[in-house]
Amino acid sequence: MLFSKRLLLLAFFIGLALSAYGQSKPLIGQVLDSLNRPIPYANVVAINQSTQKIGGFGITNAEGRFKITLAEGPSYLLRVSFVGYVQFESTISEWDSEKPLNVTLQQADTELGVVEVVSELPVTMKGDTLTYKTDAFTTGSERKLEHVLEKLPGFQVDENGEVKVQGKKVDKVLVDGKTFFDGDTKLATKNLSANAVDRVQVLKNFNEVSPIRGLDTNETLALNIQLKEGKKNLVFGDLTGGAGPEERYLGHVNAFYYAPKLNVNLIGGSNNVGEQSFTLQDYFRFSGGLSGLSSRSGSRVQLNSEDLGIPLANRTNAFDLQSTLGALNLNYSPSKKWRHSGFLIASTSANQLGSNSLRTYLNSGEDTQEQLNSESFVENKSGLAKYALTYTPKEETYLKYSLFGKLSEISNSNDLNSNFGEINQRIDSRNTRTPYALQQKLEWYHAPSERHVFSTELNWESKFSDPLFDLNTNLKPLQGLYPIADAETYRLLQSQEITTNTWEAAFNYYYILNPTNHLNWTLGYQNFSQNLIGQLEQVGSE
Repeated sequence: MLFSKRLLLLAFFIGLALSAYGQSKPLIGQVLDSLNRPIPYANVVAINQSTQKIGGFGITNAEGRFKITLAEGPSYLLRVSFVGYVQFESTISEWDSEKPLNVTLQQADTELGVVEVVSELPVTMKGDTLTYKTDAFTTGSERKLEHVLEKLPGFQVDENGEVKVQGKKVDKVLVDGKTFFDGDTKLATKNLSANAVDRVQVLKNFNEVSPIRGLDTNETLALNIQLKEGKKNLVFGDLTGGAGPEERYLGHVNAFYYAPKLNVNLIGGSNNVGEQSFTLQDYFRFSGGLSGLSSRSGSRVQLNSEDLGIPLANRTNAFDLQSTLGALNLNYSPSKKWRHSGFLIASTSANQLGSNSLRTYLNSGEDTQEQLNSESFVENKSGLAKYALTYTPKEETYLKYSLFGKLSEISNSNDLNSNFGEINQRIDSRNTRTPYALQQKLEWYHAPSERHVFSTELNWESKFSDPLFDLNTNLKPLQGLYPIADAETYRLLQSQEITTNTWEAAFNYYYILNPTNHLNWTLGYQNFSQNLIGQLEQVGSE
């Protein structure tokens, strides 16, 4: 009995010791040069002296600051390095998580002789490109690209699949240098297989139009996902399926084919468990299609969107939610001069909501309680398509034609029943609309010399929407606001037809003074028109 107690006590202290040993805390600091200026994108590595493995890794931000999390207990060899500076090394075993560690790097004055590469650095910086070797950070248990990015220092991935690097939002995603679903981050992070990723490149100030690189002011941040050699010229992907009680089901498929000239990506899925592969936020992000010229020319014309009023369906407020997605992405380059690209996305969602509530009002009347029942049904069907043809006969010339279209069918039904003592009111309403849009754009850029750049852009867009509001109730609505004829039941219809047309053209000439300054002359033309036809009527009245 005494032996058993001693054994349990020993096990307790061993567990306590292991728990204390397994605790971790952050190591924070800042990397500066000899003039106390911050050094961004410096590599910070902590090597466990017991195992000789990397215990933590990070890179400095724009202010030269870093933060890595290390397990307490062992001592570490801290190495800080950056191109052009002498590598810093220091052994640490105790550190204060609240007190920053200042590291000063001295500039290297001697030229490098013969360098023998022993192993590949996990992070390298060259110009505006920061490259991560993903195998240095992953464990092999990752399933999707988002799980890989979460392991990389400086990366953040939210639940919607949007990515930030050093706090700045990523605008586009490329796969082997080619646009993936028009650069959408969510479809890439949620679907691209983790075991196919070899490197992740962060491209600062990204612009696919070579003649105007360095001239635009929008600091676009892009990711280029480089695939492993074994995943090229090969079809790969995954299939997920599941079923459960109450007729619940889940199915999802990804298929990818990458080759030097042809890239094809297919994504499909359907479920009724509340997982939305394509949300309304995604629809709005894609439905921008081709950006207009107004923002760049200084215009501030604001036209009514044909998508306003689309109800939001999500699994946090749904009694039942069904969604289906089908998406196809294509990149085809028959030669170095020509490239065809585009995507097709079709999605549906049906969301049922409902609530019962009992309200008590503080007043002097007899009827102070209201029984309110509500039921809602939201259905959204949408289709998006884009095609682009790019011609680059030489590096200084760029020509692109783009065609974008979208079509939706949206309906939102709400049934309310209010029982307020002797007063019982029923309100049934329905919102429907079938908007569509078509846009074409032509772009030409040419740089005949280092100091002269010319560009011409033409944009045409047509939009249509027909929102319809159908209201049924047993009590007279809009009293004092709109004349309503007396009836046993009341039905009001409000219909609209909104047509929008846009013509834009812009010619630009840039004169390059130096790498950081240039003069820009713009000649532009804009024509916006919008027609609205609306009607409000009472059905069943004379």
